Amino acid sequence: MKKGKLIISVSCIVFLSVTLFFVQSSALAAVLSQAGEVIPGGTGGLIKTNKVVTPLNKTQPLFLNSTYSTGEGGSLSFNMKDGTRLKLGSNGNIYISGKEGKYYVKIVRGKLVFNVPKDSIVIVKTPDYNIEAPYDMGSYEVVSPGATREAVIGFVSYNGTDTRVVSNKGAIKIGSMESGAEVMKVSSGKGVLINTQTKGNRKVMSVHILEQPTRETTGLSTTKKALIGVGGAVIVGGVLMGISGGGGGSQATASQYTP
Repeated sequence: MKKGKLIISVSCIVFLSVTLFFVQSSALAAVLSQAGEVIPGGTGGLIKTNKVVTPLNKTQPLFLNSTYSTGEGGSLSFNMKDGTRLKLGSNGNIYISGKEGKYYVKIVRGKLVFNVPKDSIVIVKTPDYNIEAPYDMGSYEVVSPGATREAVIGFVSYNGTDTRVVSNKGAIKIGSMESGAEVMKVSSGKGVLINTQTKGNRKVMSVHILEQPTRETTGLSTTKKALIGVGGAVIVGGVLMGISGGGGGSQATASQYTP
């Protein structure tokens, strides 16, 4: 009788262990579902998933909820299943999450190029801003009557203080990470360089509107358009902005504003 109980107990333990293993494996597979492929260039890069760091020196599956980084002379190209394409330049570090059709990219440093097809969206996060491409999922820029947007192409670069946002094609929204309010919109062929600093209890934003920003190629488009200068002062999302036009581009300063 005791022997029979022992066999039953061992069988239960084995069954529970196997069940737990498959549950954990299924959960891990859900977290690390393959979203496409990543192609290294130059010196390649690294992927960090679940605290495990693996070199990227050949084409490998692309997994979400992972950190990707590059060193000097390295690059990583990401081809998602939905057609979204990203490229991280040298000395870059990003964390990619989300799901097919909607990706979140936290950029710690470096330059991220994106090509976002219709019906998909990429949201790039810096400590201060949410940068959305496209500007509005339901509203695409129309170049000519009857035309529809096929992709939003541009890039975001961040070095710890300066955020550069350039659109080669399509509209990009820049929003405040703190309030969620829209700060500005970057249209096709235009770009901005934003320097954000904390002074006391305020965040002061200095904006330089770039002239002919798309001459700095994204690697995914050859579009080159000049920037038309703007002028004036506006209050957007609680941020006071003063913008002045000039022959070689425009500059603006902004700070948190309380009416």
